Amino acid sequence: MATTITFAIHIVMKGKTYTFAETHALCRKAAAALHRLGVGHGDRVMILLQNCVEFAVAFFGASFLGAHDLSSIRIVLSGAAPLGKELQDALRGRLPQAIFGQGWLHTGDVGYVDDDDEVFIVDRVKELIKFKGFQVPPAELEALLIAHPSIADAAVVPQKDDAAGEVPVAFVVRAADSDIAEEAIKEFVSKQVVFYKRLHKVYFTHAIPKSASGKILRKELRAKLVSPVTA
Repeated sequence: MATTITFAIHIVMKGKTYTFAETHALCRKAAAALHRLGVGHGDRVMILLQNCVEFAVAFFGASFLGAHDLSSIRIVLSGAAPLGKELQDALRGRLPQAIFGQGWLHTGDVGYVDDDDEVFIVDRVKELIKFKGFQVPPAELEALLIAHPSIADAAVVPQKDDAAGEVPVAFVVRAADSDIAEEAIKEFVSKQVVFYKRLHKVYFTHAIPKSASGKILRKELRAKLVSPVTA
């Protein structure tokens, strides 16, 4: 659809005559396409399934996502064009695992593409919590927590656990006049996620540390976790 619209607009620019209705319809669709999420025309994205490096597909649609956990889908390669040799060499020195064949760059993003070819980034690979071999995206749990009317802000980080390796725990800022308790928060989340994404501990705090751009400073939160979670 995007390619057809762009081609039609090019014809208009060359002087082809259209009635008002035809031109209006074409421009309306083109404008909508410009504001869509996703990969621009001519860009390329490759997505790999976890632990299946040899299996690459262009896009996963909603029907695929319905049967798979989002945390198992990783956007591995992305770029408008293959990287030039100079850039490849510069990156290879710092990120030896980042460069793949044909000049592709490993982005480290976790996400999916819907049926409209819109790309959604849900987390970063390095921030995934490893629970007994399962991967838990912190951003997914944070979105659930912030949606609760009694929670003003939240962040989820991994805490060491002898049995599971890591477990998801949350730092929560209560909303004004709220006295919501830890068990209520854990129950709220557990009703909406699979077992390995359930929160194992909730820590209440006055503020979530963030950078000037609004990014959660997870390193500061992890530093506050000095001991493993006990059952």
